[in-house]
Amino acid sequence: MMRSGLISLGVALLAASPAAAQPGATPLPPSATAQPSGVVPYPKAPPLYRSNAMRITGIVLTSLASSCLLGGAILMSVDLGGGGSGAATIGGAAPLMVFSSIFAGIGIPLWVVGALPRPGAGVSAAPGGIRLAF
Repeated sequence: MMRSGLISLGVALLAASPAAAQPGATPLPPSATAQPSGVVPYPKAPPLYRSNAMRITGIVLTSLASSCLLGGAILMSVDLGGGGSGAATIGGAAPLMVFSSIFAGIGIPLWVVGALPRPGAGVSAAPGGIRLAF
């Protein structure tokens, strides 16, 4: 019962279609709806950066370096400004400041190199010779 109802619904929809209403009309062939032969679709855009992972890692390490430097400076000013013995400066502030310079020394080059434009890959022939890049 259900199947015959679906079939009759399909026949009714086909009979109501515009192509069926006009006996002389035929659907366009697939070649008429295709793109013209001279049109080439745009290629996918190449990535903007050499390495997005390097760039993000550099940003994170540089941010961590600035927070370590700020934390070390605050700890040093609280310890020495409050008349402390300097133990917090030697045990806490100095290591934070040393680590901040290490993190910045690693993070800034990663950020810069990762953000460089992607080098051109492929083969090129120029008057000076042939170049092959990967």
